[in-house]
Amino acid sequence: MVRLVFYPLFDNEELFSPLKALDQLSDSVISAVRQADQKTKQASLDRSPSCVCLRGASPLSCRRKRHFSEEASSRSADSTSDDESKFVVNCNVRGYKPEEISVRAIDDCVEVSAKHEEHSEDGGSYVKREFTRRFTLPEGVKAETVTCALSSAGVLAIEAPKPEVPSKKPRMIPITVESSKPIEAVSDESNKEAGKQKEGAAPAS
Repeated sequence: MVRLVFYPLFDNEELFSPLKALDQLSDSVISAVRQADQKTKQASLDRSPSCVCLRGASPLSCRRKRHFSEEASSRSADSTSDDESKFVVNCNVRGYKPEEISVRAIDDCVEVSAKHEEHSEDGGSYVKREFTRRFTLPEGVKAETVTCALSSAGVLAIEAPKPEVPSKKPRMIPITVESSKPIEAVSDESNKEAGKQKEGAAPAS
């Protein structure tokens, strides 16, 4: 008799059902966990724009590849040498292939850019690293004189000669001689005799 009285209460959808409430609670918890997981993945991607993880990639794999990208970026350091004869820039491009690097001369600047993409074997994720750097040429250095060379250590050397600075040392000025015969020095006695001859040859008044 008791069973016939209370059974419709749990079977009626309009009344409170503990089983239905438990199912709704489970759905809410699962939805909250999924949203938290999505936010965590999005925050991880925002902290590392150089690492892109496709759908289906595990978060642990993305974190490892992102750490590798950040470590490679931290090792990248450029040095500039500006002496009197030439302008030199050593750019660290380790981790990039020669065909992934490009150097362009734009106005009075030299632009170095590199891009590397690495896909996983299963095709579920990939790593993308890229950078662009600009170096301003000193005054007087022409962009068409810039040369670059890539060493086996992954260092890109960019060089450009500087124009010669006018020398401030004394300059010898050549003397132009009108006659080919050497000029003879005249003694004092010859000058006196020439003066006497002029006096004796004066006309009488």
